Amino acid sequence: MKNLDGKPSIVGDELVDGFRFQTEWAWLIAIAFFLGGIGAGLFLVSVFFKFKLAALLGLLIVAFGKGGAHLLYLGHPLRAWRVILKPGSSWISRGMIATVIFTFFGFLWCAEVVPGFGWLVLKEGTFAGGLVTSLAVISALIVGIYDGLVMSSSPSLPFWNTALLPMFGFNEAFLGGVTLTILLIHFGIGGNLSVNLNILELVEVGLLLLNLLLLIVYLMTMFTSNLTSKVSALLLLKGKYAPYFLGGGIFIGVILTLFLIFYFYFTHQVLALAGVALASLLGDFVVRFTFLKVGVYTPLSYR
Repeated sequence: MKNLDGKPSIVGDELVDGFRFQTEWAWLIAIAFFLGGIGAGLFLVSVFFKFKLAALLGLLIVAFGKGGAHLLYLGHPLRAWRVILKPGSSWISRGMIATVIFTFFGFLWCAEVVPGFGWLVLKEGTFAGGLVTSLAVISALIVGIYDGLVMSSSPSLPFWNTALLPMFGFNEAFLGGVTLTILLIHFGIGGNLSVNLNILELVEVGLLLLNLLLLIVYLMTMFTSNLTSKVSALLLLKGKYAPYFLGGGIFIGVILTLFLIFYFYFTHQVLALAGVALASLLGDFVVRFTFLKVGVYTPLSYR
């Protein structure tokens, strides 16, 4: 079977040479990566502004959203703990350990806003407070870029095997965190926080544009890397997943989001802000999902 100027075509389970899709990671892993990214991003932004209620929300998104999706994917919750036993050789193991550490120390950092734990207040400037904050932030950073790290460690899937992927994943996580922070503050959840929302909104625009730039650089790199990477890029731009990637990831996630941001800036309508959050987060998820789906293995004849 031939395609792409006489090159081997994408095949399913047939015993012929060609580009084969990876089929192990799909919806549940995409959900886990998405929720892990925005939850960790929200926590990191919240630590910067000392917005503990939002930090708690980010923690819950990671612990129950990301953790729940991973448990459903593994299929055997009582045996799932075994994935942490190989931190020396597995990014999946490191990621799970980082999630556990983040859940524990992240909870300690924002426990004072949890009913019944108001007594657990970390004093600024103390060794204990600094240690808890440092461990919570470091583990949140790892959780935020985890999907990029675990995917880029797959040499058999060239479209993923690049240092650009963790960079892109972290930018997506940070963007999601900024978006949710702005939304929460505008809905009055921030209380007496002294946050300059105009600056935060400019940061969001900057992150969106950086996101678009990283996507362009990523795809250009894949086009010039090797044939397998080029096949994956073509699947995003004019193949099976192009309507999702271009429509959901680029149009909704970047173009529509930018339009709604500027519309909100001039009208200050809260519904427009809710639209910004929805469009941005939807675009983030679609990009993560399509990146998973276009992972293809290099044919034997090209190895």
